[in-house]
Amino acid sequence: MSGQDHSRQSRRDILMKGSSALAGTVLLAGCSGTEGAGGQAETETETPTDTATSTPGDDSDGTETTTENRYTAAMEPVGELTLDEPPEFVIGGWGFVADVLTALGHGDKIKAMRRANGAFWFTRFYEELPGVPVRDLVGMPAIQTRSRDLKREYLFGLDADLFAIDPNTLIASHGLSHQDISTLEDRVAPFFGNDSRDKRGTGWPNYPDEESYPYYTIPEFVEKYGELFGEREKAAELNEFYENAIDRILSDVPDEKRNVAHMSAMRNPEDAGFYAVSQPTPDHDLPTYARKQYREIGVEDAFAGEYEGGTLSRHGNLQIDSEKLAAIDPEVIIFSEGSGSNTATRTG
Repeated sequence: MSGQDHSRQSRRDILMKGSSALAGTVLLAGCSGTEGAGGQAETETETPTDTATSTPGDDSDGTETTTENRYTAAMEPVGELTLDEPPEFVIGGWGFVADVLTALGHGDKIKAMRRANGAFWFTRFYEELPGVPVRDLVGMPAIQTRSRDLKREYLFGLDADLFAIDPNTLIASHGLSHQDISTLEDRVAPFFGNDSRDKRGTGWPNYPDEESYPYYTIPEFVEKYGELFGEREKAAELNEFYENAIDRILSDVPDEKRNVAHMSAMRNPEDAGFYAVSQPTPDHDLPTYARKQYREIGVEDAFAGEYEGGTLSRHGNLQIDSEKLAAIDPEVIIFSEGSGSNTATRTG
């Protein structure tokens, strides 16, 4: 897919073309279905040594010129993006991309997110990593209100360099039009994101040309953001660590599979009147990162067969009571949402 060429000026003269320990926790398992809030790792950013892109071209007198120190990467649906320098002010969505940028040494560039206080960016794992300081995310600005309306005027006031968000997410969640996205690209910052958390639903907007676009694996995200932020070498090292760690873990998985109840700690009879159960393994063969760890090791869903005909929430989670849970009697219960969340999550 090729997008329309755009040019815009910002304080960093952004040119838009086309519409290892940290990786052990940030990148290994992917998203477990929940991202909470917490601190943000502040890591020193190395000066890139192998990332400047030389772009040959023709100057006004017809002689070939070379443009140095450009940072170019491509990600659908927006296509290729070229920056004069790595972004300093990034607007993030949920926690996954923030984790990727943190692993690449640029987590401190996340200056605003979709929800207040960095909600849905779970960083408690960072506390387990020696030498990785954690920034308190309380006070992290949000680009949407508590009622989930997009703060459009607020966005135009930000001196942002990048939306690390799939533009189709804003269209689907906030009712933006294609023209609205183009206006944000022109007046705020370019987009560079791809919604691959889970299967995109029927009616997904597919900006900019109504054509469906691919899902990306975790290593692909690392590679693409590594290119854009001038961290190709670090991205390659993270991906090598990731692949080796996955192989090592899978070699230790027993042949006998355990059945698992994958539940939300934020939905229980005490505060919601029911337990919420989601499928630990998505029922599709796509490289999505939500709950990928369960797909990798091949767990069995204790509630398989119960979803069809059961009471489902608007998010597709099965609603059950304590009696039903006791009757199923799963071998393993995993609370992957809400348990251990920071204060920032509850106040966000």
